[in-house]
This record gives sequence, structure tokens and C-alpha cells, in this order.
Amino acid sequence: MSDSKITKDELFNIICKAISTDTLGFFIGSGFTKALLKGNSKYSAYSWDELLKETCKQMGIKRDVTNEGMPYPQVASTICHEYSRLNTVSYLDAERRLKYKIADLVDVYPTEYMLKKYNDYFDSMNPNWIVTTNYDSIIEQILEGKAFSINPKDSYVKIKNFTPVYHIHGSKTDPESIVITNEDYTHTLRISDYRHARLPFLMKESTVLMIGYSLNDLNVLSAVDYCQNVYSNVSRAYQPPIVQLLHKKDANDEPYYDNNGIIIQEIESIGAFFQELIDYNKKYRGVIGKKAKKINGYVEQFTNA
Repeated sequence: MSDSKITKDELFNIICKAISTDTLGFFIGSGFTKALLKGNSKYSAYSWDELLKETCKQMGIKRDVTNEGMPYPQVASTICHEYSRLNTVSYLDAERRLKYKIADLVDVYPTEYMLKKYNDYFDSMNPNWIVTTNYDSIIEQILEGKAFSINPKDSYVKIKNFTPVYHIHGSKTDPESIVITNEDYTHTLRISDYRHARLPFLMKESTVLMIGYSLNDLNVLSAVDYCQNVYSNVSRAYQPPIVQLLHKKDANDEPYYDNNGIIIQEIESIGAFFQELIDYNKKYRGVIGKKAKKINGYVEQFTNA
């Protein structure tokens, strides 16, 4: 698949087809929050590493656990153990403290200008669903009253006129739902876990646009693997792909396939890419409209023959 070629026009056609057939899904990561808070003087956006470092600072952990070569979930568990030892509280109490502190740190709000700008983008692309690993509520702020938030303990529901926003790693609105420690990830990787079962089906049945996200999370990697290699059924009519927007300073404008069959589109700005896609979609709708009118004319001729 890595040798397959694809042009930007072909990629845009794929995404526009998904928009027109209501089969476009967004998978949103921390890079999206960073883009919306860029230059914001009041709120900060954190990478996983930055979030854990700031949490250590605010919880009084002097040990430099983020630089000890551990995976991030293990770092989070170590912070809980350190806090438990230093404050003579149970590990569960320390874990709860960690999650509530994270919920406070991700309680962020973009400017009205950015919210309006991205509300217009989302309204034009009309995603059928949104899955996010982010704990913040920025997506709900963009969608305003059209968002239907789903936490990990809830089942996935699609309601007319609402966009489901599935927080697979938990949300600041329910701090104890936050997935951050080794123990949390162990639970989410159980075969019986609802997210483990639901996510591959969502990805299998939709054109997925990954925004501000790099494929380095075990939950998501597992879902992609199930989607491509376990649930291997294909549709002869259309096989929706996964498209990853990869942020780079000197972005290559032409998309390409990676070794997993995912289409990679390098971008320098999420907003600029969205605007280019929306402009293309206006032309796409015009072409489809003309074709539909022509086909309806033929149908009318045959009906009246």
C-alpha cells in the first residue's frame, strides 16, 4: 500500500464524498487544542509530557519522573505512588487527586474569534461523529448546542441534529473518568471493554479524518489494527479510508500512503487545510448538483416514455 499513489484532488474528492453521504468522522487529538489556543494569553495547551510535568509541579512532586524513560501512563502511576508516599494517603486517593488536578489544567477556553472560525468549519464539513482523546471541552464549545458528549462509561448514541463527541479517554466534566495511569490503560485494553469493541466499528464504517493526533496511543493503534486486519470485510461499492493530517513546518502538499494504508496529508495549519477543503467542497457540490440534475432528467424521460 505504501507504493500506491494519490493526488490531493483525489484525497479531497474522498473527503467531500464522505461529507455528502454523511459518513465523515473526526478523530481529534491534543494538536487540535494547541492550534486553537495558539497565541492565547490566558490559557495554555499541554502535550502529554507537559501536562504530567505541570501536574508534578502542582502536586509537589520533586522527583523528575518525566525524564526517567518511562512510558507516560507509567509516569502517571509513578506520580500517584510518589504523592501517596509523601502525603501518607492511599494510592486511590492520590490517583483521584491527579485526575482532578488534570481536569483543572485542561479547563480552557479559546477566543470567540477562534470558536466562530472553527464553528463555521465544522458546520461546513458536518462530521457524523467525533472521537477525541482530549479531556477538554473545546469541541463542545465549537459545536455549541449541537454537541452530544459521551464519556467512557456511557454507550455511544447518535441522536438526530446532534453530533456525538466521544471522549474515549475521559473528560474534565467527570474527572474520575480520565484515562491517564497504567491501571486505566490496562482496563481499556480488555477485550470486553466497550471502547475496545466500539471504536473499530466506527472507524471501519466511516471516512476518518485524524486531526492533531499522532498514532502513538495503544487504544487507537489497537482499533486501527482491528479495523484493518480483524474486521476485514470490505464493501465492493466503497471502502472508506483513514486520513491523518500530520503537522510539519515544511509540509509536502501531496498526500501519500503509509505502511498501514493510512493516507497522510502533511499540513502547516489545520485552519488553512480546512478552508482549502471547504472551498473545494463548494465546487464538488456544484459538480454533483449538475450530475444529479442530468440523471433526474433521464429518469423523468424514462418514466414518461
